[in-house]
Amino acid sequence: MILSPSQIAELTALMRAHGVDTLEISEGADSIRLVAAAGAAAAPAAPATAKATAPGVGTFAPLACPGQAVQPGQVLGTIDAGLVRRPVTAPCAGTILRLLAEPGSLAGFGTPLFEIN
Repeated sequence: MILSPSQIAELTALMRAHGVDTLEISEGADSIRLVAAAGAAAAPAAPATAKATAPGVGTFAPLACPGQAVQPGQVLGTIDAGLVRRPVTAPCAGTILRLLAEPGSLAGFGTPLFEIN
């Protein structure tokens, strides 16, 4: 069993990405032991965020603000187009981190409007 430098680099990167400190591979009389360097651990993953998006084209009117706790399906704002008003709803439970569009701005279908953690 002979590993190329690129295979060793790939294995080391995978070890760091998954928080593995040591990897030992044996095949018959051959063996190799890889140790990830101290302090070279991958950075912790950022918390997952979700985005509430515009359900259609129109003017964005927020009803919720950053820091507010929300539940799935809760109305966070509206998209207004003439006499038609569509609700912008939370896709999940969490806390609103920030507005992604200015109040009164024109939004298109799928435009991200709120970031939720």
